[in-house]
Amino acid sequence: MEMVRAIIRPEKEKDVLKALEENGFVSVTKMHIFGRG
Repeated sequence: MEMVRAIIRPEKEKDVLKALEENGFVSVTKMHIFGRG
């Protein structure tokens, strides 16, 4: 098992989740974050 952590722009969320699902990643945990930097 491997863990992948990523910060993804809100407008790309659906594309990334779809790609993960197509590649066998069926479980994800999402957290809304706010940051400036």
